[in-house]
Amino acid sequence: MHELTIARNIIEIVTSEAEKSGRRPIREVNLEIGLLAGIEFESLNFALEALKKGTIMDKASFVIEKPCGAGKCNNCGYEFTIESFLGSCGSCGSQDLDIIRGRELRVKSITI
Repeated sequence: MHELTIARNIIEIVTSEAEKSGRRPIREVNLEIGLLAGIEFESLNFALEALKKGTIMDKASFVIEKPCGAGKCNNCGYEFTIESFLGSCGSCGSQDLDIIRGRELRVKSITI
């Protein structure tokens, strides 16, 4: 369950940043996690809620932005929305694609 490790890393990042501003309680954490990042969102939410207890994040809420996936065809340059790593270009049918959006995994902002 890599969501537990990811949640632990998020807690560490947010706590470290809060310490720089005097360890005030954190009210909200905004995350950006793409739909192609391979994250099970229910498991991540469960882990975040469990790990924040007893920390300066105890009362914090988590807001998760979930950008959809996008690909670009290396054959014709067409950009399109994708829902999985397997697929083909909607314009020329090529399977030579690059994922250009949807794998994000970052802490966007912290409200203290």
